[in-house]
Parts: sequence; structure tokens; C-alpha cells
Amino acid sequence: MTRRKTPKPAKPAARIVPEITAPPTGKNKRNWVLLLSIVMLAGLVIGGVYFTRMPAPVAVISPAPSEGKPEPAMPVVTKDFVGAAACKQCHQAEFKAWQGSDHDLAMQEANAQTVLGDFNNAKFKHADVESTFFKRDGKFMVRTDGPDGQLNDYPITYAFGVKPLQQYLIAFPGGRYQALSIAWDSRPKAEGGQRWFHLYPKDKMDHTDQLHWTKRYQNWNMECAECHSTNLKKGYDAVTDSYKTTFNEINVACETCHEPHSLKLRAEGNALCTRCHNAATFDAGEHHFHKPDSKGAQCMDCHAPEQNYMVNDGRHDHSFRLPRPDLSRSLGSPNACTQCHEKQKPEWAASAMDKWYGKSWRDRPHYGTVLQAGATQGLKALPKLLELIQDSASPAIVRATALTLVAPLMGPELLAMARQQLKDTDPSVRIAALGLIESVDAVNRVLAATPLLTDPVRGVRIEAARILADVPDSQITSGRLDARKSAMTEYLDYLKLNADWPAENVNLGNLYLRQHSLDAAITAYQRAIALAPRFVGAYVNLADAYRQQGRDGEGEKQLRQGLSLSPDAADLHHALGLLLVRKTDKTAALQELAVAAKLMPDNARYAYVYAIGLNSAGKQREALAVLKAANVRQPYNLDILSALISMQRE
Repeated sequence: MTRRKTPKPAKPAARIVPEITAPPTGKNKRNWVLLLSIVMLAGLVIGGVYFTRMPAPVAVISPAPSEGKPEPAMPVVTKDFVGAAACKQCHQAEFKAWQGSDHDLAMQEANAQTVLGDFNNAKFKHADVESTFFKRDGKFMVRTDGPDGQLNDYPITYAFGVKPLQQYLIAFPGGRYQALSIAWDSRPKAEGGQRWFHLYPKDKMDHTDQLHWTKRYQNWNMECAECHSTNLKKGYDAVTDSYKTTFNEINVACETCHEPHSLKLRAEGNALCTRCHNAATFDAGEHHFHKPDSKGAQCMDCHAPEQNYMVNDGRHDHSFRLPRPDLSRSLGSPNACTQCHEKQKPEWAASAMDKWYGKSWRDRPHYGTVLQAGATQGLKALPKLLELIQDSASPAIVRATALTLVAPLMGPELLAMARQQLKDTDPSVRIAALGLIESVDAVNRVLAATPLLTDPVRGVRIEAARILADVPDSQITSGRLDARKSAMTEYLDYLKLNADWPAENVNLGNLYLRQHSLDAAITAYQRAIALAPRFVGAYVNLADAYRQQGRDGEGEKQLRQGLSLSPDAADLHHALGLLLVRKTDKTAALQELAVAAKLMPDNARYAYVYAIGLNSAGKQREALAVLKAANVRQPYNLDILSALISMQRE
């Protein structure tokens, strides 16, 4: 179903900052004014950073298994959907190969033929909860902790997946189906299977946890359905927070992917790779230096190493890269060698490769070093990032990532490069390039982005509409106005379709904020909080919207409410510190800024703002210490360096 996800930074929405009155007086007035200036610009930095699907708990929903399962829509032959049976007429071999495949069995009604788990009064204990799997009146049942933490009996409605594990879906009110976090290991017993196990074995995972099986982020309708059934219509109603989900085929059928096949490889083992690569050169001991037929002699194990998902589901990562143990220390990246030889260090593996291949392999350029520098070295990394962006031989996802790392360094001198990337053949690069020009003036944004309002890829069109949302109609040529309206409609339709995601409500609020529709933005942020009470970003953006309305008192109330639920959220402490600066409450502001900098030491902006605050309070030594520590972590951050120079000069 889902794993804990790290929030990813997103593009800030446009901000209007009100004047701050009653500045302090005294010998440190200049520094305090500087801190106030930082506060005035802070909305550009933290106000709209939350586009992430961040897991969070939701209101308790009582179980109602008796509601039954959703009725699939009747298969109707249309130009949009014909069904697998129609495909069979011309593709009998492919249809036969598909039958019984993992795609065919992706989701099935729970019965004696489809359920693989042990429901003969089997017991499984995780943390403090003992669950029992049993049968009653011909139904498969589980007694486990519900949304209130109490044990309850739930009938299994659907079996989800086949191998190497099988999950089970349980009907809840509002058309919801929740995926139990206890799964059945369907591998043979000799491989460690034929047992119940928890998908979060190291977590307590009680009913208050944001990823408890009864919560929003274990909801089939929102998380899983689109990829596990065919011609699915989610049918989410935001008013009632409920679903009327339908599908034409319960499984992953032909029209989910349109390229039908049996899911079998064209060849097994190294024979698959040597269809293109010379076997005499690469499937030989002189190349891999391992015993024949051993794990180290298999191409996939070295060039696309397996990673475990959902505890026991090993999958090759499709990276098809050369092992680089020499970079593991500096980049913090895994490598195939020590993944297999778990007791050895990366240096051991690199030394072995030196003996086999000489040392020239270490000199090969690797995009990982460029991206790591882009994340840690600021302006110093810019030349290499630009070189990587314009390297057509590098993967599109790598070039797009490099573009996002350039965004904080964006200036007029980079506009021509950004506009060139808007013409790239890959949509992920075009989307990242649109993000790069988001910070430029409206005239250049219009010139660069309006052609992409009619891009063939919807994701590009709606990103172009988003970054142009605050541009007045008078600044867009009449021929492009209809295109912007159409693309904006697509974006709003997308947000409406995914209104069950708390993050998409924040995105909607950011859009309204960009258009200066503050009341609408506030409503969207409030709904995100209602869906996910611990969604930190929603509180930060809500407080910023209140700031723009001159209602800092209400904003402070919301930030403190968020802190009551997430006391270790650095973003909330930082936002509250900035708000207290606006209130000219120096002591309390410094306390909050200090906590934020301590909780998130790698955030150079938080360290910078805290140091400016310390300096303004006459604590120059403490301020310098904070800046020097930040400079060690991010040695080429211009804000940190300029502040260090300024304070040293004083």
C-alpha cells in the first residue's frame, strides 16, 4: 500500500507582505530591521512549500462491514473501453498468457479459491495487539484493533495481490476500503513464507498512528485502486468525504497498459542481457570475477540490484548502472557490492575493483556527484549542474533533478538556458524548466510559458497554467487566454479529483493564494487540516494567509495548534518565530527561531535567520557560532557567507 514518505520541497506561491509597524529602537535597530526584512520575505521561502503527500492521521471512522462492496460498473463497449474479452478476439495468445498472471490476479473477491492466508484461528501479535484470523458463516474474518483501538471483528471483502505477499481489504463506511497492515507471506515455507507479518515491523503502529490500517493513507480508493483495477472511476465526493468507486474490471486488464504480454522475460538470467551485449565479453569471469552461476555472476545483481519493498517483496530497481563503491562514502549511496557482501566496507569493494579493472573506472563522471554538490554546495555547483542539464546523454529524470537544484540560484543570466529546456523532448524536463522560470518577472514568464499551455502532455499544461495564475489577462495575448483558461480548468479538475488527498487541498490553497483569493485559500488550508490534523505545511500556509489579511493573531493560534500536535516540527517553530518578530517580541521570537535551527540543522535558511536575530539582540559571538556551524554544513551558501563577512567586519 504505502510507505512513510519524506516531504519533498515544492515551489512557493506568490506572496504579498504587509508593512510592519512599530520597529524597535536602540543600538541594534539596524540588525532588528534586517530581521524584520527577512520576515517580510519569509513568505517567499516557507509560505508555500508544502505540495507533498505527507502522511497524517484523520478523524475516527466506525467500521460498518455490512455496507457491502462497491458494485462494478457494467462493462460497456465504447470507444474509450471495450474490455479484455474484446481484446481476446484478435489477441488470443496474449489473452491466454495474461490469464492467471499477477496482473490478472491483482485484486479478487475473497473466497476459498483466492484467499491464501491461514484463517484457521491463526493468531499474530504486533506490539500490544494480538489479531486473530478465522472463518465465520463462510466468510474470512479478522479480529484486530479498529479506529478506536478496540478489538473488533471484520469480514475480508477482497484479496489484494498474490505473491510474494497478499493483503486484504475491509469495507468501511462511505464506500471506503481499508488495507490491513498485516499481510500473508505467500512464499514457500523454505523461503521464510507461509506466515503472517506486519508491513511496518519496527513501528508500534497503534490506532493513533498516521499509517494505521484504518487511516486515510491505507485507503484503497485513494492509494491503490487506480493501478490495481481497470477503467476505474474514483468517485470521491469532497462534501461528504465519501466514495462511489466503480471499475469495469476488478484486475489489471489489457486496457490498463494498452503493450499486452505474459509478464515473462524473453530469456532467463544473463541470457536476457546477452541478447544485446556480447556474452563472450560480459558473461565471463574476466568481466564479473565471480564463480559461474553465483549471485555475483548475474548481470542484474550487479547492475540493477534488488531492493525489498513491503518487507519481503524483492524487486530489481531498473537502474542498470555501473557499481560505484568509491562514491558510497561521499554520497551516502548504496552499492551492489556491499549490499551482497554485508560485512565488508565500500573501500574493500573499491579496492577489489581496482585489482580487476585498474583505477581508471574511478575517473568516469557520475551524475550523483554533481547532484550531491548541487544539494550542498550552492553557487559553486552551478557550472556542473548546467553542464549536466544540457547533456542529452544523461537520463531525463537526472536532468530534471538538476533543474530543480538550480531553481534557488535562478537569475536573469540563466533565463536563456531555462527557455531552451522548455523545448526538451521529455515532459519531466519541461515541467522542471517551468519551475525554474516561476521566480522571474511576469513578462518573461509569459513569453516562456504560454506556448506550453497547449503542450501535448497534461502535466506540462497544468504546470504552465499554475505559474501563470497570477498574471493579469491584460498581459497575455488574446490567442493564449483561452489556452490558459483551458489548462487552468484541467488543473482544477485534477485537484478536485484528488480532493481526498490533504496535500492537494494545500495545492489548491496555494493556487488561490497566488491569485490573491485569500478567503478561498484559507478554506482550502482548513480542509487540509481537517483531513490531516498533523499536516505541518497546511498550518504554515494557513498562518501566512492570515498574515496577508493582517490577522496575525489568528495565524499564531493556528501555529500553536499545530505545535500542540507536532511539537518537533521545525517549520512550525520557524514560522511562529517570524510571526513573533512581526509582533516585536524579541525574546520569544529568538526562542522559537533557536528551536527551529536546532531541530533542522541542515536548513541553512533557518540558521541564517536565527543568527541575524541573535546579532540584533547583541549576541554577536553566538550569532557567529551559528553561522560558522552552518557554513561547515553548506560552505557555499551566499546568505551564510554574506552574513559572516558582515558580522566579522563589524
